[in-house]
Amino acid sequence: MRKVRKLTDVGIYHIILRGNSRFIIFYDDEDRIEFCSRVAKYSQKTNVAIYAYVLMDNHIHMLAKSDNLSTFISLTLISFVRWYNKKYKCSGNLCSSPYYSVPKNSINKIKECIIYILRNPLEAGIAKNVKDYKWSSADLYFMDNKFRGSIIPVNTSFVEALFESESDFHEQLQRSDIKDWDIKEDKEPHYQIPYSDLTKHLDALLNGRSLKEIDMKELKAIARSLTFITGATYIQIANMLHVSYEFVRNTRRKAPLGSFGTGLTNSEL
Repeated sequence: MRKVRKLTDVGIYHIILRGNSRFIIFYDDEDRIEFCSRVAKYSQKTNVAIYAYVLMDNHIHMLAKSDNLSTFISLTLISFVRWYNKKYKCSGNLCSSPYYSVPKNSINKIKECIIYILRNPLEAGIAKNVKDYKWSSADLYFMDNKFRGSIIPVNTSFVEALFESESDFHEQLQRSDIKDWDIKEDKEPHYQIPYSDLTKHLDALLNGRSLKEIDMKELKAIARSLTFITGATYIQIANMLHVSYEFVRNTRRKAPLGSFGTGLTNSEL
């Protein structure tokens, strides 16, 4: 095993960025690419080392070393939210504020944090293997081409030095008992339909428009349609539409008899 110097006050943090009210942040790959490009730009500008990351639908995990963390997060979010609001014709903050960060000051905590981050897609039921998930750093370690498929530059050598071997690293990735006890976070729920598929249904209903361009009557019709034709949970649809759980539930309950199947009445089509 390669030697890792003793860690004292090294400024390594588990960073969590979550959508306001757990609403969806990333609707498509373009959103994810834009976010990653900004992480890459401002991590280099503020001298931040990224060790691991994963982009989920409504939140982001990163393990990073920095003595200027607030500036890095602020620059990244300001730039991304400005682009995001222009694309979706909306305004205001996208992520909960303040962002959540927990220092990691021991080898064991850092290792467990890396595994916890990379296992997020597995725990959420959106990937069968951590390396199958496109939007994480899982497939970058122990590779000849260190940045294969990643816009974000990841310091893989630091992570590789924490594990005895490549096989040890992969073995640790299979551990379902790994938790990050320093954070208070609910277990990732399993969904009947992935958000990527739900987004396709929403795009078809919006027909090139944004959520901000439709009125309340059509928003309710779309919420009903998504519940009937996709099998998505009320929470998923609420997250997608940036509305409350009660809004979706009440809309479904008040749906007219003739609306089953599409969720839209003739007058709403």
